[in-house]
Amino acid sequence: MIKIINKKRVLLSILFLITSFVFLLFFSWSTSVLFDYKTTDSGIFQAIGKFSNRGLDFYKDLFDHKGPIMFLIEKISYFIVDSKVGVFLVQIVFWFFTLCGTYKIIRQFFSTKATIILSEFSLLLYALYYSGVGGNTSEEYILPFLVWSIYFTLVFILRFDNKCCEHSPWYSFFYGISFAVGAYTRLTNALPICISVLVILGLLIYKKKWKNILKNAAFLIMGVLVITIPIVIWFVANGTFGDMIDATFLANIKYSQVHRYHYSAKQLMMFFARYRMILLASLVVGVIGLKNKKYKLLSILVIAHVLGSIAIDLSTPMFSYYAMIWTPTVLVSLCMAYYYKWCKWISRVVLYGTLLFLIINGARLAHDCYLAKKDNRLAELRQCVVDVKKNISSKEYNNVIAYNTSPYFYLESGIPPCYRNFVLQDFHCSFNEKSRKQFEKDIKSLKATFIVEEKTKEKSKMDVFIDNKYHVIKQNKWLVLKKRNR
Repeated sequence: MIKIINKKRVLLSILFLITSFVFLLFFSWSTSVLFDYKTTDSGIFQAIGKFSNRGLDFYKDLFDHKGPIMFLIEKISYFIVDSKVGVFLVQIVFWFFTLCGTYKIIRQFFSTKATIILSEFSLLLYALYYSGVGGNTSEEYILPFLVWSIYFTLVFILRFDNKCCEHSPWYSFFYGISFAVGAYTRLTNALPICISVLVILGLLIYKKKWKNILKNAAFLIMGVLVITIPIVIWFVANGTFGDMIDATFLANIKYSQVHRYHYSAKQLMMFFARYRMILLASLVVGVIGLKNKKYKLLSILVIAHVLGSIAIDLSTPMFSYYAMIWTPTVLVSLCMAYYYKWCKWISRVVLYGTLLFLIINGARLAHDCYLAKKDNRLAELRQCVVDVKKNISSKEYNNVIAYNTSPYFYLESGIPPCYRNFVLQDFHCSFNEKSRKQFEKDIKSLKATFIVEEKTKEKSKMDVFIDNKYHVIKQNKWLVLKKRNR
């Protein structure tokens, strides 16, 4: 029997590995070998990963407002293979564990065969928020932690209904790890963990399980510390702890405040109808489930998560892929809806509506893949980078800065950034005063012998200074190369 079980697990693992590979091959456009596609975020992450393996430090030499774990993943990826292929291989590992956790969640409701099919089909749900950004996002790297955390919460709540009121401290230990990983990638990625923990705490307080609460709190803190202590030690030792805190937490808060969009009621309705329809359907499932004793507690969890997602949408810039972190909650709600016998017509509307929505979205994704495959902007940029690089002496490679230019300039040229704020400078300066002062100081120091700008770049205040101190020596379809005056 053990041999049979192990064989089934091995075959299932192989299936999920192959599925992850195929999924990424078609939808992670910025890292897949099938596509020659550029995205700003993935380009920044890859540039940080690439050049951190060449002696540059996170935040001190390479700044972006993401957490250190995101950069560490990219660093490891480029250590494995010094190209986007390394990122692709690491992505496969993360998506494999995401699929394994998805399988465990669905298995709580369905038979093994049905679960395997539904786990594969669930990728359409993930792709709903994934393909448009080209892959290699902070959300996908937190997904396996979120999926497994939801699974542990699901197991507890189902047992709680069966009068088992103790919550395993080891589950809390994993929540602590997941919270820290989420917070140290992108701050809002940790929110699903926070909501789940609050729901669990409320249930334990209701049952007056004070000792169990204290034990779980201790294990939760230990989980957080397992991730936090090495990070603190590393950045304190490198003298960049303050920069890390600023980029990971403070800059993200400032960014949300400055770049939060003010939508009209009509725009909000259009956004939610297009990108959050399935989450809103989950809210309906949760509200209906409150009437059923078996699913009442799960419904509370689902409602809390959906309300949390709406709060994030209303308090941060609205990007469709942010909702990827709530996909495990959607999976739970859809599984619940299948068994709603007391309100069958509403559950069927939700299920068939979701199915139709995913099929239509699948057609859209296929079209998006077609367009991404035809996109030749990176190929054009690559030729322009080669053209510009010919005018820069190899001795001057450490004195080049790309001002408001695609991070792919660094990736394609192999030229390392010479300033901390090496990309999207005006964007970072718009909400981070420390970055603004540092960048102005760096530019005015005239350390950079060469400045590369995109030809279509909008003029800024720094351009007045740059135009007085530098002159154009080369320009092509994409780029303008300027050299410091003697």
